[in-house]
Amino acid sequence: MNVRPADSAAPTQVISEAVTLSEAAGSSGGSNDLPAAAPLTWAAAAYARREIGSKTATVSASATSSAVGFFPVGPLGLFGNGTEEHPDGGLIWGNGFSWDGTTCTVAACDGGNAGLFGNGGNGYNGGDGGAAGWFGNGGDGGAGNLIFRDGGDGGQGGLFIGNGGAGGVGVDADPSETAGQGGDGGAGGNVGQLSLLGFGGNGGNGGNGAVGIDGADGEPAAIISTDGTDGLDGGIGGNGGAGGNGSFLWGSGGNGGDGGNGGAGGDGGNG
Repeated sequence: MNVRPADSAAPTQVISEAVTLSEAAGSSGGSNDLPAAAPLTWAAAAYARREIGSKTATVSASATSSAVGFFPVGPLGLFGNGTEEHPDGGLIWGNGFSWDGTTCTVAACDGGNAGLFGNGGNGYNGGDGGAAGWFGNGGDGGAGNLIFRDGGDGGQGGLFIGNGGAGGVGVDADPSETAGQGGDGGAGGNVGQLSLLGFGGNGGNGGNGAVGIDGADGEPAAIISTDGTDGLDGGIGGNGGAGGNGSFLWGSGGNGGDGGNGGAGGDGGNG
């Protein structure tokens, strides 16, 4: 799944993609330079540009830099790898764009989807991995951080051949956040629905919980003294992500992630 642009930029991207598809497939009543490519182009669009679940927070591409990469998508949108500005690969061939700390600095970023041939891009900051098309592996989900705690889900493998992406690791609770909860691991990606060969992605591990707050000390008194109070429970560890489904013919499902450790309880107060 793509990293969706900001609301103000959404109409521009929709129009741009629509024009690109029309140019590639040929519009009715106009000239068609690639008549043989039209059926394959629309078939590619129907599968490779599917949506696969979303995060509540995603970000647009950085306004200050643009990752061109190798073999960027051409003007017809049929071949080439995704970029920061256009994360999806070409409709027929191309890898989805993978985010990192230099290109995804604000929120959760979902890896770009691949074309019919190609691998999905990796998510970042808890973003989901991109999906493959017909032949290729799904991208890995991004590890969670202190803002987006849960790891991203792995991307779906190719419809016919390919592995699901691994789920991202949930973040450990902030040590300064008393009894904070660890983030959940992302689910491993499934293989394609008609997969002949493919392994499901492993689920991500859950994050560890934070230490509980210490109990208060007791107060001495002239006649009766008071006892110290109990320490509070530590934070709950995050759940491990589920493993993805493997191929019905040749492959296996992914392993589920380990749950995070709960935080130690706080010390009791002195009497």
